[in-house]
Amino acid sequence: MENFIKENNLDENFLEALNNRICIGVLGIGLNQCKKENEINTINRVKNLKQVLNDSQMRKAYSNLELKYFPVHWKIFYCFNKYRMALPSYMMLKIMSILRKKI
Repeated sequence: MENFIKENNLDENFLEALNNRICIGVLGIGLNQCKKENEINTINRVKNLKQVLNDSQMRKAYSNLELKYFPVHWKIFYCFNKYRMALPSYMMLKIMSILRKKI
């Protein structure tokens, strides 16, 4: 997608939207790690999330993510991700997963 945007000289807004989408995609990836059906232990779940957050494309996307427009709870979550803090990010994802089932 990034190559397509650059090759077609599309506006910078397209690149910003792509980076935002990449960052927001961590939510789905993380929630999949939290599922009960996922039979790996918690330590390996956190390691998997850390690996995702350390991906070069992910780091690049997060370096450009503007947090000021997010509500405080999302600022905290995405700040954890931006600075590749997998354990607190996982803990927030786990809480979200639990709350989704109760609501």
